[in-house]
Amino acid sequence: MAAIKLRTRILGSFFAVIAVFALLVAVLGYFIIDKAIMKRAQAKVRNDLNSARELYRQEIDGVRTAVRFTALRYFIKEAMSEGDLKDLTAELGKIRDEESLDVLVLTDASGRVIVRAGNPSVTGDSQMDDALVSRVLARNEVVAATCIVPREELMKNGKDLADRAHIKLIPTPKAVPTEQTEVTCGMMLRAAAPVVGYNGSIIGVLYGGRLLNRNYEIVDKIKETVFEAGSYKGKDVGTATIFQGDVRISTNVRTEDGTRAIGTRVSRQVYEQVLNRQIRWVDRAFVVTDWFLTAYEPIKDIDGKAIGMLYVGTLEQPFVDMTRNIFLVFIGIVSIATLLAGFLAVLLAGAVSRPVASVVTATRRLADGELGYEVPSQTNTIELSTLASSFNEMSAQLRDRQERLEKVNEELASLNKTYLDMVGFVSHELKGIVATTILNAAGVRDGLFGEINAQQ
Repeated sequence: MAAIKLRTRILGSFFAVIAVFALLVAVLGYFIIDKAIMKRAQAKVRNDLNSARELYRQEIDGVRTAVRFTALRYFIKEAMSEGDLKDLTAELGKIRDEESLDVLVLTDASGRVIVRAGNPSVTGDSQMDDALVSRVLARNEVVAATCIVPREELMKNGKDLADRAHIKLIPTPKAVPTEQTEVTCGMMLRAAAPVVGYNGSIIGVLYGGRLLNRNYEIVDKIKETVFEAGSYKGKDVGTATIFQGDVRISTNVRTEDGTRAIGTRVSRQVYEQVLNRQIRWVDRAFVVTDWFLTAYEPIKDIDGKAIGMLYVGTLEQPFVDMTRNIFLVFIGIVSIATLLAGFLAVLLAGAVSRPVASVVTATRRLADGELGYEVPSQTNTIELSTLASSFNEMSAQLRDRQERLEKVNEELASLNKTYLDMVGFVSHELKGIVATTILNAAGVRDGLFGEINAQQ
């Protein structure tokens, strides 16, 4: 395995830790920022739906109030008791126009129509099958609700109403598959009130209503009140819709060509939760052309059956851009912090590696015989200073030991010379003795000493 420099290892380890930490911070930061912003946005949409509901209820209450006070008018009792239906029709026609009602109908106590202000020529039909009329006659109370009105009933009040209610369905992605191609009935805000005679008994029922199909007054009022008609990059920030079933019959949601998305339908998920299960939906959803943060709730008839939906939505793109911009600022801060940390890492690696490199160089010079070589012992860290001091102490000790060894060697060399001189002297003397001994031995061997003694 190839050796790695200490500086490289320190920097590599440090930057690896910084990279992992920065990545984790970035990911967690994004999800925290996104969750916080979207959570706040969804809470706002939920509040927007509450505001829209109140505006919707105000419209129902407006119809209820108009019908209730009209039913209390003296001229109705008078005209019904005298049978003066001509003047009664005229007066009810004026009230219908003043109160902006699409329908204003008076029945007798049996539910038979005696005056139809929108279409005076059509009378005499029974309204006993009408849920509001039958409830008024049964309970003698004012009632108001959202109702589905069949095309036949709309035609009785004028072909223009039937034409307004007629909507062709537009194929919509993610909607529930259907073979239906059009809507012919209408959804109406209706109220009914008893007409009480002089003796306190019910002599008739007055009911009136406003058709919601292609009536944009409520949805535009919601948009202006709740969203202040704001826009973002040329698109409406807030939108509102009234659904008849799952079909948009009144909306300020726009199609790609800029027209109101009348006839488009809601997605299967929303349909199943809001209409089938009658549970409010608060979540993001794709609405015709864009993603919105949306809230839907069921619109119920007088019997509690879900017959439509009220919707408000906030364009998601501003919140997505806000999340991205905040995240970019966050990333910028993390990047600056990372650069600073990297700069400090370089300084730290240098502060650690330089003294260590000095020690490495010193050990090489020491190995080459430069005993006593020292390194600077003043560093920024106690450990490195201690290492340098220890090395210098070791180097000095090696130098002193070397000097002592050299001195001992000199002394040994002197003693060796003396020893050699003594050995030479002794050897010389021994040589003389040995030579004499050899000569004497040779003389004995040769009889030299016998002859000498004989001559003596």
